[in-house]
Amino acid sequence: MLGVELAHHLRLRGVDARAAFVGDPEPIARLLEQRLIPHRTLGLSRGRHVVTRPRALARLLGWAGEDVSLLPSDGYLAAAARIGGYRGQIVAVEHGSLLMRHLLPMTRRVVRELDSASGLWAVDAQVAVSDYALRQVAARRHARTLLRIYNGIDLERFTLSDCTGSEEDRPVTIGFVGRLIADKGAGVLLRALAQMRVRDAVVRIAGDGPERVALEQLAVALGIAHRAEFLGEIFDVASFWHRCDIAAVPSHVPWVESFGLVAVEAMACGCAVVVSASGALPEIVSSGLTGTVVPENDPAALATALDEYATNRVLRAQHGQQARMDCERRFAIVDCAREYEELFHSLLDSEDRYPRTARLPKIHGHPPVRWTRGR
Repeated sequence: MLGVELAHHLRLRGVDARAAFVGDPEPIARLLEQRLIPHRTLGLSRGRHVVTRPRALARLLGWAGEDVSLLPSDGYLAAAARIGGYRGQIVAVEHGSLLMRHLLPMTRRVVRELDSASGLWAVDAQVAVSDYALRQVAARRHARTLLRIYNGIDLERFTLSDCTGSEEDRPVTIGFVGRLIADKGAGVLLRALAQMRVRDAVVRIAGDGPERVALEQLAVALGIAHRAEFLGEIFDVASFWHRCDIAAVPSHVPWVESFGLVAVEAMACGCAVVVSASGALPEIVSSGLTGTVVPENDPAALATALDEYATNRVLRAQHGQQARMDCERRFAIVDCAREYEELFHSLLDSEDRYPRTARLPKIHGHPPVRWTRGR
């Protein structure tokens, strides 16, 4: 989990990072406990119920982060925290919900827009996880401070492996990790497999979702069921990529990739990757250097790119090694944690910080949450 890894590495840097939940903290709570990261929850059945308990939310955030709170959105959570009396800095992270609003029915889309507008006033800074996402946020009303911080992964867990398929008697293995929904592109990958010139290449699909049965039926209809393995949910993603030669991330419209974590994890393991031109994926993968970018929803183009890697071990190894180096340069969790810490300090040390009381409604009988500038 990205949040757990970020909190862990912030704590390694001396930041007292804690986790706060509005609802059920499982299964993340178990990961936090393994990392010895303190956490608490309001125990609400639905997240939106927090709007009726703003003071409880403010107290919770005061415990978790009296200086800064990092929220997963710029909507009602931020507004409720401010109304409840929280006086620390609020940083909202855009992980991609903005990019997916076009998929919602009109009524829900309007609700999401109103939600964002209701909380933006309470946010001190917004973080986008890619330059692509940053441009989308910048085109709208946004917080005074807006910047990009790439997501990071633990490069000690996602280690470089030999993804060159060196065993002569082993077929080239193509890996896919993701939720099995139509727009994530597993169906495109199966159709590409059926069109490949390398007739013994196999696909390993990790993940589950509502499209699994349809995908299994598609594999049968294409005559490639014996070359397509459906693994279901997996927990050791690094080991999965260590057993693959090529990674495929064929997401397509209407889905938009705000970052491309699956591609980065495969790259860190030394796998050459083939990705679609969805959202930030062409930003994450340098086509012709660390992988190959193909048009969205184009099985023929995907098959051509996969064939090139399947028949050229040297190219596969070169792109895999370059991919690992690129991850070390751009996507290490230690650098991600450092950039967030620098952001926190810049907000706390800003000379033009506005007085919180000027923007907070007065709530009779509720003492302000304790806030400290930093030590």
